[in-house]
This record gives sequence, structure tokens and C-alpha cells, in this order.
Amino acid sequence: PSVWSFSVAGDSPFLGDVPARAIAVAIDGEGRRADLRATVRNDEGVALQVRGDLVLPDQRDVKWREGREPVSERRPPPTVVVPDSAFRPVTSVEPGEAGPVEEAGDAFPDLLSFGRLDAADTIIDATVYARRLDLGGVPSPTQISGMTGLADLDLIVRGPLSSPDVTGAFHVVEGGFVLLATAQRFTHVELTGAIAPGMITLERVAAESGGGESSLSGTIDTAVPGQFGLELKLDSDEFPLSGEGTTFGRLTCVADVSGAVFTEVDPRTGARRVDAGIEVGRCTLVLPRQRAQAVMGLGDHPDFVVAGQE
Repeated sequence: PSVWSFSVAGDSPFLGDVPARAIAVAIDGEGRRADLRATVRNDEGVALQVRGDLVLPDQRDVKWREGREPVSERRPPPTVVVPDSAFRPVTSVEPGEAGPVEEAGDAFPDLLSFGRLDAADTIIDATVYARRLDLGGVPSPTQISGMTGLADLDLIVRGPLSSPDVTGAFHVVEGGFVLLATAQRFTHVELTGAIAPGMITLERVAAESGGGESSLSGTIDTAVPGQFGLELKLDSDEFPLSGEGTTFGRLTCVADVSGAVFTEVDPRTGARRVDAGIEVGRCTLVLPRQRAQAVMGLGDHPDFVVAGQE
């Protein structure tokens, strides 16, 4: 089988706009098996550490290689030596179970196959450890911008690289972001919880926005793909409900929230549709004062349907 290595080490790099003290990444592979090690350090020590195994798909018989003769002898490429001190173990995550047994095959039988991997056929078994990781240097979801905060992570990632199972605990403080759909800014974000197969437990989620504050706790059931079951407790004090920079009202309540959210993607347009059936306890929604003498309309909306009693 082919033998290959990839190594990067640097001092004072930038992750996005966030400076780091040092970074080291090393991947050593043979056949279909690869050992992954990565560490990012800041002034306080280890900010992020990833250790684990990858099992790569066999590419000896893929379509784009039909008719090519295999290379009989291979030599490992020259590598940059990364010292072991760059990867000294600090993680508190318990070791996972042994990874999948390596099968016969070769991920990179020739140079043309290098990098042509299907994430769905790549298996990862790794631990992720972070202490005060600056989220400003982490790629943010497309729905938000200006993400900030400090994260502590103790996670195990296992399964197909495209959709692995993640278990462990997380804690985020001093967070902030802008929700692009509504142009609403959230500050003093705090997030504490745990992830298990099919379930996310939220011990505390809190945020401030526009002079109001809100927090919630509970569970989110993720066992069914495309569906999220909610069992939450909401505590909100004059929290603004905004859209495109305009405040529609302020919500004050201590209530239970239960129900389900369904998502599906239109195969023709790629647009995502979200359907939700949620029950919320008694709340008070204070509407803003209107300069016009006409009462704000609360008739049917083409996208939202609200059912219940006054």
C-alpha cells in the first residue's frame, strides 16, 4: 500500500482575524489508515487539540482510474518533521473505543487519486479538546456573522466524515453574533450543554439583545433526521423580536415550550422549508407604539400560522 505524510507547523499564525501562538498539524497514512494530530496554542496554552484515526475509502477501482496500471513500488514522500512536544497530550476526554478494523485497499494508489475522497466514505474516530478557543477564528454558520466567544470543548467525533456522531460537553462564554435573517445582534451569549446520540441537552442558553434578555434550558431530540423535538423552559424579560432591523415587539414570559420542528429541502430550488408545531405557555408580547392611527394588522400570514386562544 502507499505510504504518505502531511505536516504543517508554524509560529504566530492567524486563524481568520484571531492571532495564535503556534499551530501544528500532522497526518500520517498507510493504505487506508491515517493518524491525525492537530494542535493550536494561544497565550494561555492549548486552545484546541484534535487526535484520532481516519479510515479512507479504497480508490483502486474508481471510474476515473479505469484502464490505468497500478504502480508496483512506492516510496514515502519527504515530510516536515513536527516535534512530539507540539502534540503533548492534555485532553481530558476519555479514550474512545477502537476504530474500525482496517480493510484491504489503498486510498491513494497513485498521485492522481490524492485528494479525491468522498467524505461519506471516510470514517473518523477522534477526540476534540478545546480550552478558551476564540470562536472569532472558527468558520461560522452561513446564517450568522460576527461570531465571537470563548469555547471549552470535550468531544468525541466518530463515524462518516460527512455526518459523524458527536458526543461530549461544551461551554461557551462571552459570545456574540448577528442573525442575518433578522439583522438582530445578540450579546453576552452563554451556552452550556452536552451532546449524546439523538439528543442535545441544554443546561443553560442565555443572551441579551436590544436591552432585553432571555434564557432557556431543556432538551432537543435529534434522533429523526430532518426533525427536532423540543422540550424547553423559556425565561424572557422584554426580549425584542426583530426583523430587518425593526423591533416588532418585546416578549416577557416564564413558560414551557414543547413541540417539533421539521425541515426539508426543495429538490428543484434547494430552498429549505421549516414547519413547526410548538406549544408555548402564557407570555406577554408588548407591541411598539404606532405613529399611524390604524391598528397593526394581525391577519393571516403566507408563511406563519399561529393557533391558540387569546
